[in-house]
Amino acid sequence: MAKNRSLNSIFVNKEKYELMAFKVEDDFESHIKNRSENFFENAYVFDFKYTLKTNNHFQNNVRADLLVIDKDYRFWTVVEVEYYSKKKYQWLSRHVIPQMNKITNINYSVHAKGILDWLKKQKDCSGLDHEKLRDLLLYNRPGFLVVLNTIPDNLTEWC
Repeated sequence: MAKNRSLNSIFVNKEKYELMAFKVEDDFESHIKNRSENFFENAYVFDFKYTLKTNNHFQNNVRADLLVIDKDYRFWTVVEVEYYSKKKYQWLSRHVIPQMNKITNINYSVHAKGILDWLKKQKDCSGLDHEKLRDLLLYNRPGFLVVLNTIPDNLTEWC
């Protein structure tokens, strides 16, 4: 019996898209980063490997995966890319929730100057308006987003 490949694909505007499978989180994260313009329109996307200090509020410091800045400087978003696998025991409660608790409870106005200095050193920041960026980071709390590779089995727990 041949595998029904149509279950692993969708059609959008008569164009067929195949489901991609990733073996590890790094592969999934790279896939998202390499296609960031498809996910985040009209935005600058940075590989956000900047250490955010939690000032002893949590056991250790934290790093997010991506930083998205709207090109019109209306918002900015901290993105955590997560690879869901059924094999990961209590993955939501032991990894994702603690990680997001750290990321969402950082005082970003305190970190604004450090993040701005870090952004200025990035190779693809040439199009940034540093004045607008400073104001955005200093006076606006970021949004937060978790990107998953698949819909988890325990969807009600996620909600």
